[in-house]
Amino acid sequence: MNACLQRVALIRPLHGGEELEFQEPLGPECLAGSLGRAGWTAELFDRRLYERRGLLPAFWEDFCARVPYEAVGFSLMTAEDLPDALRLIQRMKLSAPAPRFVLGGLFVTLAGERQRAVVPRDVALICGEGETQLLSWLERADLRASEQSGSGPPTWAPAWRPQLADYLAQGCAINIRGGRGCSGACAFCATPALAPAYRLWAGRDISEVVDEVAALATRAQALGQLPIFNFVEDDFGPLARVEELDAELRARGLRIAYSLQMRGLSLLKEADVFARMARLHEGGFCRLFIGVESMTAATLRAWHKPLDPDALLALLGRVEQAGIRVHIGYILWHEDSTPESVRREVIALHEQGFFSTKCVFNRMVLFPGAALYAEDIAAGKRAGTVWQALSPTCEELYQKLTSWLRPLYLVWVRAATALPQAAARAYLTGDATETARLDAVLAVCDRIAYGAVADADFSADIAGTAARLDKELDEIRCPRT
Repeated sequence: MNACLQRVALIRPLHGGEELEFQEPLGPECLAGSLGRAGWTAELFDRRLYERRGLLPAFWEDFCARVPYEAVGFSLMTAEDLPDALRLIQRMKLSAPAPRFVLGGLFVTLAGERQRAVVPRDVALICGEGETQLLSWLERADLRASEQSGSGPPTWAPAWRPQLADYLAQGCAINIRGGRGCSGACAFCATPALAPAYRLWAGRDISEVVDEVAALATRAQALGQLPIFNFVEDDFGPLARVEELDAELRARGLRIAYSLQMRGLSLLKEADVFARMARLHEGGFCRLFIGVESMTAATLRAWHKPLDPDALLALLGRVEQAGIRVHIGYILWHEDSTPESVRREVIALHEQGFFSTKCVFNRMVLFPGAALYAEDIAAGKRAGTVWQALSPTCEELYQKLTSWLRPLYLVWVRAATALPQAAARAYLTGDATETARLDAVLAVCDRIAYGAVADADFSADIAGTAARLDKELDEIRCPRT
């Protein structure tokens, strides 16, 4: 192959739907790092970053200034990413010589087979995380091989981040990976249906993780930004692994702030959680995301998620007392919900201190590949369902609550997405003024949302309250979604 053509463009397309949170696109950055290690040159184009900065018309000029490419790849997270990618492919095919095209990402992994009706046959589809398959496709030009999920050991090349300064300027945390896969078998999750190489949990060597953290922290500080990190994998691993990360950070004298995700079943098996979490918070652990999903044991069993929700929420309360912010995943609305169960669960969450406005909007999503999705298809329901069907009475209540609360929910999302970085800044600077103001905004939203569900209280001036809270967020320079 001509060495001058060992160049690939990786593009995150525009999102055609509602995108409430903007983040650094770690997937394409990791692919670029992996290709670079193999001797390829990758150019990254994030059309959402162009759009966010008001520079979208400049994308095509920037792209054309760097041609020719051996191939152009698009990272698709959802169906809403596909139309922009297809429009760009059609336009790029007019160039001479035209590059080869490939689509990958979560959407292709879960629904690739169904997309063949709309994706041109000469466009390759790559499932899974893609490093091995993408390189194989580039070097062998084997379209059929690319459409397999693949196997083999994970690769951990550091992500290539030429636009780190732009993402930090947008208020993004630095996304980083410390592992991949998940050992769970939740029926609402597509991960258990993936090929073994992608569903089994694998941890990255902690010393390599901290090597990348150290380099990125230095870059952030050189840009005048605080070193704030977000570990993006579904499960960072057991508490001992977080402690291994903490020990390595301390050994190198690195003072950062970070967020990560853990599995509830794993955390429930741990001892001395308060003391251990308090020490981890001293080392920079600022936020934990964890899936609780339901307060009903029978529902959790049906979803193949065997845990005691009351015990987990009590334990998470101790985690918060240790100084670590906790955000839970919860699916309030699903096919077995009733108006009574919704109210009962909301009250229970409120009593435990974990109710939020977002809970009212959380409805079961059926992902292709998930066990619950397969059950729907087997029952003769239409393919491609996004939301799980509710009973008529629940559907009516869901629509009533979400339509009335929506202006307030948009405020809640704005404050909640700013809170992790604000909490990290508070840890690093010692100034908690911003977090206190965000907490106050969120508390107003949660109080009104709770009243609507628990007491059927729809008396609040939603529009006026949302406008007032939006102004408060403007005053503390909270980014708009």
